[in-house]
Amino acid sequence: MLGSAIHRCGDRLLIHDSLKLASNAWDGDAVAGCGLDRAQAALLEAIPAALGVVVLPGDLTAEELAARDHLRRARYGDDGWVVRRTGPRP
Repeated sequence: MLGSAIHRCGDRLLIHDSLKLASNAWDGDAVAGCGLDRAQAALLEAIPAALGVVVLPGDLTAEELAARDHLRRARYGDDGWVVRRTGPRP
């Protein structure tokens, strides 16, 4: 299973992905040994190459943490946004 979303802000990208890389208690060994480790390595190489960017691991900056906290309070703390998507859009 693979799912993803991407948001571009200026010269920065926020990429959210999910890729099942291992079996779990619910599916037993159904996914074990099916090559997903190679798929992960290929994606980690292909995505930056396709986008022409360099991916660097790191923590969020103080500014990014403050923006995250502001959005969390302003948008997701508002029932209008959560239920109807009509609340604040900071």
